Amino acid sequence: MSRVVLVTGCSSGGIGFALCEEFARQGCKVYATSRRVETIGEFQSPHVEKLALDVTSNEDVASVVKHITDAEGKIDIVVNNAGYFCPGALIDQSLEDIQANFDTNTFSVLRVAKAVIPLMAQRRSGVIVNIGSVVGEM
Repeated sequence: MSRVVLVTGCSSGGIGFALCEEFARQGCKVYATSRRVETIGEFQSPHVEKLALDVTSNEDVASVVKHITDAEGKIDIVVNNAGYFCPGALIDQSLEDIQANFDTNTFSVLRVAKAVIPLMAQRRSGVIVNIGSVVGEM
């Protein structure tokens, strides 16, 4: 049985999109997600399914994880790649932008992990990869 992969933040031209292509090339069943499905381009492989996922929503995360496990029976690999970019000095940002930044770049990683770790622990198998950015260093 092939590995089942969930990738967040899969807008066209980005790292998430490229990772989906590579996982599919390696024979995985891939679930490519983005807040808006229309931001995800077309994949070469028929083994990639596009889903809407707002990683800042507990309900969305639970729904997508359930959809995948209902269809596949497992999730082997999760790549937390979704990100929010808020350029400039923190003091110059609105509180709404700062909150969105933390919710997407920090809390969503935990939200997705908390949704899949019990499934992975039950199977005693699974990998979670968290993608960061050098922007966080600035």
